[in-house]
Amino acid sequence: MAVKPLYMLKVIAPSFLKNPQLVNELLSLFPDAVLYTGAEWDTEALRLFCADAEALIVGREKIDEAFLQNCPALRIVAKYGVGIDNIDQQALHTYNVQLGWTGGVNKRSVAELTIGFLLGAAHNTFFTGNRLKKDIWYKDGGVCVQERRLGIIGLGHIGSEVAELLQPFGMEIWANDILDKTAEAARLKIRLCEKEEIYRNCDFISLHVPYTPETRHMIDGSVLEQMLPHAFVLNCARGELVDHEAMIRALEQERIGGYFADAFDPEPYTDSRLTGLDNFFGTPHIGGNSREAVLNMGRSAIEHIRRFYVY
Repeated sequence: MAVKPLYMLKVIAPSFLKNPQLVNELLSLFPDAVLYTGAEWDTEALRLFCADAEALIVGREKIDEAFLQNCPALRIVAKYGVGIDNIDQQALHTYNVQLGWTGGVNKRSVAELTIGFLLGAAHNTFFTGNRLKKDIWYKDGGVCVQERRLGIIGLGHIGSEVAELLQPFGMEIWANDILDKTAEAARLKIRLCEKEEIYRNCDFISLHVPYTPETRHMIDGSVLEQMLPHAFVLNCARGELVDHEAMIRALEQERIGGYFADAFDPEPYTDSRLTGLDNFFGTPHIGGNSREAVLNMGRSAIEHIRRFYVY
């Protein structure tokens, strides 16, 4: 299949641009593509760079009506990544711009990190390991996850992958989703229930929902009050899902077992009131950043551009 020459394909997604393999694969198909070389945080430079684009590969940059007004030739936005909360889809429709996006292309990577958090929390791996670095021999091996109860909030691509990978561990899995997940729950032997049941009864609570106005601070002070005193919250989704002030208070007062997070609000996150707590463990949003996930997300964006221009 031949590919039409582009008027202007531009790439502004930082993680895509930092990967030589993805850049080479893109340029082999679209040798005239233009790569952004300015500062990630320079809004004015980005605005000027994108002004004449017909096609864009974007990451976490905000694509809203103001952005689209500045790009009159734009016809397609291809997303590097799986979260699309930074893209105003109604504005895309208004300006007749197509969205190239595939959900779940990094699900295995995020699911594996979630399970790493889960096992580390259960077996006290990170907490005792950090103490050992300070020459403190604190011997507490935690608990086995077999027959423990995991609550998954959001049984989409990643939540389902977590449940799938945990099948051999013998955990009791509860889940909540706004969509009908009856078939998926039956396949994976999951109990579907309300979020409040998960908050009150689960030993581990893992968040796998997108960030929307409805999910903002879904884990707040009142929810934390409902949780078991030994419960762990695992967040490999979005930082905005958790009220950080309420979480800091809960951890300081040891009202829950701990909080493990790969996503924060804002990012980069530098508040030592949280990161310095012994019952907190975090990583700098690396869940979807494995080598395989990076390639999958980048190739998905390239494929959406290719399909748009194939004839």
